[in-house]
Amino acid sequence: LELLHTHFSRTVPDGAGPRPRLGRVRQLLESALAEIRTSIGMRRSPDLATSDVRAMLEGVVLHHEASTDTRVVLSIDIAAVTPPPATRIAMYRILQESLSNAYRHGGGLDVVVSLDHVPADPPWLRLTIRDEGLGFDPARQRPAESMGLDGMEARAATVGGRLRVQSAPGTGTTVILEVPAT
Repeated sequence: LELLHTHFSRTVPDGAGPRPRLGRVRQLLESALAEIRTSIGMRRSPDLATSDVRAMLEGVVLHHEASTDTRVVLSIDIAAVTPPPATRIAMYRILQESLSNAYRHGGGLDVVVSLDHVPADPPWLRLTIRDEGLGFDPARQRPAESMGLDGMEARAATVGGRLRVQSAPGTGTTVILEVPAT
């Protein structure tokens, strides 16, 4: 594109021929590349072998807030816990996807993330992501639209957990992940 731009700059008057389109294509490609880089950066996991759950969740929330210019309220009502790495990765990815969905599909309004214990023996953890956005009808999602939800459910199942999504049009969305704490 740079070579074409240089060539047309020498041979075609300003605003004529393909020059305006070439500039627009260049802007679109630069924008797409920036979006891809951001997406890749969001997919990189921190060192989950050594980080505790609190630090991990705080990191995801801070990164989301910085990249979307939104605010997320984080409430952690547990003592320090360090579930197995696979469980921490599942929690990390599901929180990322839920925050992304709240921003892209729900308007990113008033997102609250909480972590607490599920009363059970052995102990479980409950991660809840709630937004007051647009909401949707989970039963009416087309397969292409539910890939993120299906992926989150599969990720939860691989670590012995369960995922529930509660939503309706106009009422926001709540994603609840419950996983074994040990």
